[in-house]
Amino acid sequence: MKIKATLSVLSAVGLVIALTFLPHEIQSVLLDMLNDGIAGSSSTFDTRMLLSNLGHLSVFFTLGFVISHFNKKYSSPLVLTCLIMIAIISELSQFFVIGREPSISDFVINISAVSTGYFLALVRKQPRRRTSRNH
Repeated sequence: MKIKATLSVLSAVGLVIALTFLPHEIQSVLLDMLNDGIAGSSSTFDTRMLLSNLGHLSVFFTLGFVISHFNKKYSSPLVLTCLIMIAIISELSQFFVIGREPSISDFVINISAVSTGYFLALVRKQPRRRTSRNH
């Protein structure tokens, strides 16, 4: 179980790091390919922004959920603070990637998604209470 937890956490963090430092040219090509596949190349509807936001949402939700799910050692406020710092640092790191820049909307999405994933995993870990019904 410990190996599964370690691999899950490392995979989630690795995905965040890889996508944070993905060069702009590669990101554009991938978003164009997805946009063409979803909306069609002749469509006037551009799904690139939607896909980018969904990418941020899914990656950071997964990060928050996985780390919360497997955390048994550290206090909840410390873990949540570290997750929020990862979300912020990953966006600020884009200052150092050619062609990329941080955005306020991505900050909001990253922090919201990582927090939501974290809290949903916490709720899921809570023991379920059995209620007795007296008729």
